[in-house]
Amino acid sequence: MKTLKKKGNIVAMTGDGVNDAPSIKTADIGIAMGITGTDVAKGAAKMILVDDNFKTIVTAIEEGRKIYDNLQKFLRIQIANMFMFILAFLGSSIFAIAGTALFTPGQVLWVHMLVVAPIGVMFGLDMASPGIMTRKPRKHDEEIISKGMYIRLFIAGAFMAATSLYVYHIGQVSYGSMQIGQTMGLVSISLMNIFLALNLRFPKDTAFQSATFSNTRLLYAYLWILLGTILITETRVFHELFGTVSLDAYQWGICFIPAILLFIIGELFKGYLRYSNKEHHSKLE
Repeated sequence: MKTLKKKGNIVAMTGDGVNDAPSIKTADIGIAMGITGTDVAKGAAKMILVDDNFKTIVTAIEEGRKIYDNLQKFLRIQIANMFMFILAFLGSSIFAIAGTALFTPGQVLWVHMLVVAPIGVMFGLDMASPGIMTRKPRKHDEEIISKGMYIRLFIAGAFMAATSLYVYHIGQVSYGSMQIGQTMGLVSISLMNIFLALNLRFPKDTAFQSATFSNTRLLYAYLWILLGTILITETRVFHELFGTVSLDAYQWGICFIPAILLFIIGELFKGYLRYSNKEHHSKLE
């Protein structure tokens, strides 16, 4: 066991007797039998197999990986939007686009609570990602969000911030109205979050797969964002609540462009990751 751990392996040990206790305690994951196991074995274990069925271990590992994976999905969408808002308001002040009046508090709450939050909740309740049980065990000291992923989220947030500012600028300058600029920027961010979620749900796998449609509740969240965005731009009640105005078809088309570009760039990058990973494995073989 010590040899396996020195080689960087994650070691699990099952047992039921007193003589198994030292190995159970030394292992990364010590598992004691719940029915036939002695009290000493149970005391040394990190996990107790209550039904003494080894198949339950596989089920427990899959469930644990799913929960951890879903937590990562939730954090990815939240962190990307955090970067987006910080950079958007910073860029607005630096380039004198709208200053601190880029979006109203109500509009910021709309994005946080009624766009990002529904996606985040559905990510937390997501199905197990494809191939989750074929992954190698993660290192015990591995960060929940890697440095590479932080860079990727920062770039995504920067893209969203830059394009929303540009769309805001188009609305403000072309139509001579700050409200039109705010509304177009808000719509653009809302739509980009749908495609950002499609990119970040499976960081390496393409969105053009059946698993994309496996979570019906997540699809409803996407639908809500689309319908909700229409409501805040096309209904008088929501105009008053969020300080928005109606948009014509051309303005909606402008708002869709950054979202589609974000999706295409994300898919191209994931394709590059898959190709690099394939090349790496072929060299090892």
